[in-house]
Amino acid sequence: MNTLGERIKVVRRSINATQGGFASLLGISQKMVTTYESDAVIPKVDILAGIVDLLPEGDPRDLEWLIRGEGFSRKKSLFKEPVKQWPDGDKGKTPQGNYVYLPLYDVRASMGVGAFNDTEYVVGERAFNQAWLQSENLKKESLALIQAEGDSMEPTLSDGDTLLIDHSITKVKSEAIYVLRIGETLVAKRLQMLFDGSVSVQCDNPRYQDYTISASEVETSLTVVGRVVWVGRRL
Repeated sequence: MNTLGERIKVVRRSINATQGGFASLLGISQKMVTTYESDAVIPKVDILAGIVDLLPEGDPRDLEWLIRGEGFSRKKSLFKEPVKQWPDGDKGKTPQGNYVYLPLYDVRASMGVGAFNDTEYVVGERAFNQAWLQSENLKKESLALIQAEGDSMEPTLSDGDTLLIDHSITKVKSEAIYVLRIGETLVAKRLQMLFDGSVSVQCDNPRYQDYTISASEVETSLTVVGRVVWVGRRL
């Protein structure tokens, strides 16, 4: 993140808040949030502290990171760590205790949605805590793991991160990170359904441009493969 405004925007998106909702949480106007994110105004220290307090529980980013862009370890997860990950090569073993195995797919080889039903593209497995899956209303048969590629979703997602996908979700409901099929490629983007039925496609990395798919094109141009429900950082 190059500027304070960009980092403030990252915090807002981390909690899936609109500018208006973010402003309400901070007790300020939406206009002020806009000026902060555009770097037109530098927030006071109490506002900066309030912004940091809005970060999800367990998020390693702190006031130093917000102000200076420093002090954040990429080795820590940006999401609550609910699982014990086991290395590749455990395929076929019986899970010990209350752990279940979920398949890791090579999406670069599969190039399509149908691969989630094809064991040919399974390149490994990971053990997930069954109690956590139940608490999140996630069903084993609807879950698959893929690896993120590229930097368009930095710092939320990094190249090589492991993404847990709920592929039973094929429609945009609430603002979240979804996996899309574009041509023969799977990509992860933040999607938001707008009031007019169009969908905003957003990149968390400010170096990439956001765009909107019109309501008339959503059915024909937007193929949602699933929603990202957990991210494992590559160390």
